Amino acid sequence: MTNKRMKILFLVGVLVLSVMQISSLTAFGNDEAVTISLPEETITLYPPFEVKSAVMYRDGGTIAIVIKDGKGTSFPFCLDGRVKRPSKLRYVYVGATHPDDAGAKQVPLGSAAEKSILMILKSAKIGESTPPISQDLVATVIEELGNR
Repeated sequence: MTNKRMKILFLVGVLVLSVMQISSLTAFGNDEAVTISLPEETITLYPPFEVKSAVMYRDGGTIAIVIKDGKGTSFPFCLDGRVKRPSKLRYVYVGATHPDDAGAKQVPLGSAAEKSILMILKSAKIGESTPPISQDLVATVIEELGNR
């Protein structure tokens, strides 16, 4: 096989793998459930997803988001933004809208669970009754999780 053919095959392979990875991060089937696996529990949510609320606390910037899935389940979570936390230790917490709330469960940085939350956020629609700032807060969380 010539060097030129090998390069072309390599580039095609990289392209195919890239497309597969991108589609697995952004696409959901109509009934495809998204599972968030944590050490203590597994949470399963179903599309379509809608952001019901997104607010920022005055603790330095914790962003709380509540998602409603296609079956009506509410999924509260937050991105820790407390001032006294180093930015590299700003975890996502599920089960509550603030890290200090009872029931808040820390999601490991860069984990599959964190990536699932990112996928849900990317596909979620902003609820009609939520204020316009909600879109900016959701975009901030998407950017933060996407850069991990």
